[in-house]
Amino acid sequence: LSGQLTWVGPPGIGEPSVILEHGGYWWLGHADGLSRTPIGKPSGWRTIDAVEGVTERVDLLLPLPGGGVVASLYGSAVHALDAEGRLLARWAVGTALEGPEVESLALDRDGGLWIAHARGLCRIAVPVADAACVPISAVQGQRIRALAVLGAEVLAAGNDRLLRVAADGAVHTERRLDMLDGAMPHGLHAASDGRRWLSTSRGLLILDADGRHRWQAQADGLPTGEL
Repeated sequence: LSGQLTWVGPPGIGEPSVILEHGGYWWLGHADGLSRTPIGKPSGWRTIDAVEGVTERVDLLLPLPGGGVVASLYGSAVHALDAEGRLLARWAVGTALEGPEVESLALDRDGGLWIAHARGLCRIAVPVADAACVPISAVQGQRIRALAVLGAEVLAAGNDRLLRVAADGAVHTERRLDMLDGAMPHGLHAASDGRRWLSTSRGLLILDADGRHRWQAQADGLPTGEL
């Protein structure tokens, strides 16, 4: 990069945390809530009123079919919004969601919304009002830190193992993650060649389909040790 970088986000907001391009808009989660603007129109930002009275950080965004999004508000709730930013459904932390913190979101091929949190994992069959987030009992009490979609299933990364979880609640361990050795998973990608990529607090962990693994960190050219 050369020259001066110019901020074109909404004025007067707190620190940005996540941005998503979806449905012809940029959706921006930040320390004061959620804003969006039509792509290519940096002067068109507006606050999403459906997240009313929100002062918590929006730290996760997930696209929904039809142009809407799911937004996770740190320590508060998960909101499903339609393409116009109107509220479809809300699941509060501590009531509808058992865990105090939402760690990851995923949408499977059948339209089920998966929510990973500090005390486990639950699935909402269709993200609409009054839909329950059904806990996956086999992982209850475990901190699930990252999700990736595998068709109708999800991969779930905990502190010490990688799990495959089906919509009916069936769970089996795909691989132990002893090589993490205390590093925390932050993100997960399931590649079509069978590799699993985990961003962690210690760098990038690549799990090969043949059972081998390797790390990439700052010494290998990454700009930071924590991803």
